[in-house]
Amino acid sequence: MKNIFIFIFSLTVFTNVIAQRRLSGKIVDCESLPLIGASISFYAQKPLLDSLTLKNKKFPKPIVTVVSDFYGKFNLNLKKHDVKYLIADYNGYKPIVQEITSKKIIVKLKLDPTSQKDIIVIKKPVIYLYPKKETSINLKIDFNGVLTNTYPKYNNDFGWNIIAKQSGEIIDKLNNRKYSYLFWEGDFKSEINFKKLSLGSIVQKADLINFLETSLDRLGLNYKETNDFITYWLPHLNKYDVNQIYFMVNQECDSIASLETIPKPDQEIRVYMFFSKIDNKFVDFKRQEIPLIERNKNFTLVEWGGAEMNISDKITTANTM
Repeated sequence: MKNIFIFIFSLTVFTNVIAQRRLSGKIVDCESLPLIGASISFYAQKPLLDSLTLKNKKFPKPIVTVVSDFYGKFNLNLKKHDVKYLIADYNGYKPIVQEITSKKIIVKLKLDPTSQKDIIVIKKPVIYLYPKKETSINLKIDFNGVLTNTYPKYNNDFGWNIIAKQSGEIIDKLNNRKYSYLFWEGDFKSEINFKKLSLGSIVQKADLINFLETSLDRLGLNYKETNDFITYWLPHLNKYDVNQIYFMVNQECDSIASLETIPKPDQEIRVYMFFSKIDNKFVDFKRQEIPLIERNKNFTLVEWGGAEMNISDKITTANTM
């Protein structure tokens, strides 16, 4: 009798495992760089979408929708439904309908130039928090634009309510999940023209790592933050033989977004890097003096980010972390 019970129990577990379909994947841009906070919606039947529907992004109701993580990855466990198609969408990119032919999915999106006119797409801003002791914190973003993606989920009324530890670990009070930093992105309408930023540094590809390490050290970032910064930005910068790089520091960053943090940190270190491909004929240029920021040992907030600017026109793609 005992053996029969074990057999039935094992069969039930096996059946449940089979019935649960696991899907995983990654969403990237045309250069295979991960897209963070992208929306992936799943359907049992192929969604019938015309060009107007795709343009306006008014998609039919899905079975389920997931969001890509910091590495552009997503996972899905299905118990009751079978999905055969997905719609992938990311701000500033053309949405696509894709058939699911494997349990491991790769989605590649193309830029939509028409959606980026006169808009800086602020991507991947992240905020680190280092209190002196475990502290309950409320943090709000006053963004000069429209937030499109956040992680953990940001509430437009009260912002993020979190617990931050001295180690930098963050716990969202809504779900008790742990995070390394707070992430947001959005659309920023601006008349910024990179030609007006005739200040910065001319950096050859071979000198990028040394330049970034030296600059970020002066700006007060620690080893982890510097590592996060360089591993994210280096593939973008390495596309060009020569870059013009300008650092927007602390109060300058308020022209894009200001932060309201309760309790208020003793020190805020905010760094946005703006860069553009240039040629050696670039003239009327002054070298930026990178400020030296002494990092204190009290409650510190750190935010880093940047923007790839097109100096030939006003269309830019910004990435802020």
